[in-house]
Amino acid sequence: MVAVIYARVSTSVGKQDTERQVKELTEFAKEYNIEIAKVFQDYQSGATPNSERRFLQECLRYCTVVNKNVNCVLMSEVSRLGRDVWEMTELAKFFHDHHLNVYFKRENLNMFNNDGSENTLFTMLFAMFSKFAENERTAIKERLKSGYNNYRAKGGKVGRKKGSTKTTEQLEQEYKQVIKELKAGLSIVKVAKLCDVAPGTVAKVKKIFKINLQQKD
Repeated sequence: MVAVIYARVSTSVGKQDTERQVKELTEFAKEYNIEIAKVFQDYQSGATPNSERRFLQECLRYCTVVNKNVNCVLMSEVSRLGRDVWEMTELAKFFHDHHLNVYFKRENLNMFNNDGSENTLFTMLFAMFSKFAENERTAIKERLKSGYNNYRAKGGKVGRKKGSTKTTEQLEQEYKQVIKELKAGLSIVKVAKLCDVAPGTVAKVKKIFKINLQQKD
């Protein structure tokens, strides 16, 4: 079997990283003698429409156009595919129509069996796990909103603390994906969507690192 790994976190900013996902899936592939053709690492919200998820689209194109030997996409869990039920259902249909197997390690769930036949439980379980992923996203947003409002109600101030200015090295590490996309020629708006950060932040990074845009879009 030839497979690709698709790993995703919501943002390249902060402590989130795809390394753990890639490591676990690589070990899984080795254990089951699965050849890994390519690894795709995505730093974007799972709620973003499929058409706007650059690395997801690159992954799908690679599997169906660039390297047709690929017959499986490995992911650590269902929520890595996305956090919007309808968008995830659309992706499931894409995998099915192209007879491209997809395997979610945490749920131990795959679309097709080893003999190529359809897993009759996939549709039901995938729908359930997709809804769980969407509900989790909603719950996270509500918790953040509640915590923010509670903090403000108690007199908390929002914004950077005095004297907490970050060094250029810290900014370079924190916004490495933003810098990479800017240097690739993407616009500020597209980089903001891709990296899930504010356009103002992207503009600030562009100015600090003196990146001249050569628009590709």
